[in-house]
Amino acid sequence: PHAVVKSELARRETRASATFGEQTQHTFGVGMLFLQAGQNTILFDTFELLENAHLQTQIAKSVSYSVARHVSFFTEVVQSDSRVRLVSVEYMVEAGHVLNEITASVNGRAVTREACSRAQQRIAQLTDRTCLAGRRICEIETYTPPGAGSGEVWVTYTMPIPADVGASDDTLLVNTLLDTRDLATGTQLFSSIKFRTPNHPRPVCTEVAVTAFNPTLFARATLYESTALRAQELSSSTHALSNVTVDGVAALTMADALMTLVLAPAESADALAYFEQNPGERVRLDEVYMSHAKPSVQFGNVRNALHTATTAAGTTRLAVVLDEDLLRQCPLESGAGFAYGPQAFSCVTTQDYGPGGSIRRPVSGVDTEFVYEVRGDSADLEWLRRNIFGDSFKGPL
Repeated sequence: PHAVVKSELARRETRASATFGEQTQHTFGVGMLFLQAGQNTILFDTFELLENAHLQTQIAKSVSYSVARHVSFFTEVVQSDSRVRLVSVEYMVEAGHVLNEITASVNGRAVTREACSRAQQRIAQLTDRTCLAGRRICEIETYTPPGAGSGEVWVTYTMPIPADVGASDDTLLVNTLLDTRDLATGTQLFSSIKFRTPNHPRPVCTEVAVTAFNPTLFARATLYESTALRAQELSSSTHALSNVTVDGVAALTMADALMTLVLAPAESADALAYFEQNPGERVRLDEVYMSHAKPSVQFGNVRNALHTATTAAGTTRLAVVLDEDLLRQCPLESGAGFAYGPQAFSCVTTQDYGPGGSIRRPVSGVDTEFVYEVRGDSADLEWLRRNIFGDSFKGPL
C-alpha cells in the first residue's frame, strides 16, 4: 500500500525537523461528504507518509477540525534498559494559538509527573551518555522550521509509556489532550488527539556492530577464458594461461588470450546481510599483476600475500605483496633500473591494474591498457575492437 501511495496518490517533498531530522514526506488526502437536509458537511483529512532519520516509516495526520493540525509519532525502547519506553509526538499548532499543556495517557494509564521524572533519571544514568542526551521528557519543545507558514508553531513532546502498560500488549492507544489558548480572544481550547500503534518500540542506543568486509566470505570471483567465455575454477589468487606454439608460430590468438573476471557478492547469508546493511558498498578489483615468461620457465610454488593499504582518497584497499622468488625470476617492469636487453631474463612481471584503475606498462605498453573495466557502454565495444578483434571487425558483440 505504501508503494501505491508514494507513486500514484501522494505529493513528495522534504522538510526538516529540529528534533527528528530531515524527513521525506509523501502527502495525500482522504475526504468525506456528509449529506444533510439544507446543509452539507465536508471533512477532509490530510495524511503524510513520513520517512524519517530514525529509519522509520510512519503515518502523520493533518485535520481541518482541530487546533493541532498535524501529528506524527514513533515509539522507542532503550536496548540496555527496557524500562525506558518512550512515545515521541510532533504536532503543528494552528496559527494564532499557543500550547500551554499536554495531558496524556497510554492504554488508559495516565502519564504522571512521577513517571516522567523516573524516565529522565534513567536516561541520565545510562552508561552511554550520548543516548537520548538531548531528549527532554514531558516538556513541550517548540520550533519554527524553515519554510513554515506564517504563525505556524511546531511542537515536539516525548512521554514515557507507563510501567503498568505491559510489553506483551498488542497495541498502544495514545490519547493526548492539548490545552491551548487563542491569542486573539484569550479563549482556552482543548483538543483531543488519539492514535493507535503496534506495541513494538524501535530499539535505540544499540551497541554498534561493525562488520569488516571479508573478501573470502562476502565476494565471489569467476574467471572466463577466451571470447567463448569458458568458466575456469579459481583455486588460488593466481591463474596460468599457456601460449602453445606449433613450428615456432603462436597457436593462441588474442581472442583466445582474453580473460574476463566477474566480481559479485557471494550468495551466503552473511554476504547478503552485509550488503543490505551497506548498500553503498561495491565489490572492487584492487590489483592485477601479470608475469610473462618463456615456455622454459618454471614458476614453482608462488606464494603471494595480501596487506591493507590506504589510498590517497583515504579508503582502505588490499595490496598484493609479490613472492620474493617470483620477483627474482620475473622482475617488475616498473622497478628501479629495469631495462630490457638481450639474454637479460626469461620472465617479466607487470602491474596492470591498481586502486585507481588501469595502469599502463612503462616500457612494453605505453599506449595500451591491458586490463579494462567494463562500463556497459559503447567504450566497451571500442576497447574490444582495438585490442582483441582488430579495427576491421564490424560484427555484433
